[in-house]
Amino acid sequence: MLRLTERLNFLDSQHDMSDDQPLLIEQSICHYLANILNTRTGSVAITPHVGMPIMNLSTAGRHSDELIAYIKNQVLEGELRIKQFETISISNTISNALVAFTAKIQCYDLSTFKCQIKVRLDNTVEVSLL
Repeated sequence: MLRLTERLNFLDSQHDMSDDQPLLIEQSICHYLANILNTRTGSVAITPHVGMPIMNLSTAGRHSDELIAYIKNQVLEGELRIKQFETISISNTISNALVAFTAKIQCYDLSTFKCQIKVRLDNTVEVSLL
């Protein structure tokens, strides 16, 4: 379930992946989600619909449900290892963040994990493993 370049890097360093593989996959997915969500819509020629638009910060906070639904759609389309994405809790009171929410992610190998996704006021998105 790791991306090809990640597997090659581990093989090159003679790292034993068998013990750490579930955690490595979760970290890999979170890292890739951060890359997808910090890409601007239209900046990738082969898939112009992938990424986040530049948000109007004066109105985006009032439409957090729409923003979370858009993020969910981007995650499910952009990361093929994810089977299910469920929003668990939403917080609009975190400093320097427009909206933050916790998501429960299920992969196709039926492993599950939680991550926190924060949309920051500077139009960047932070994804962290919980």
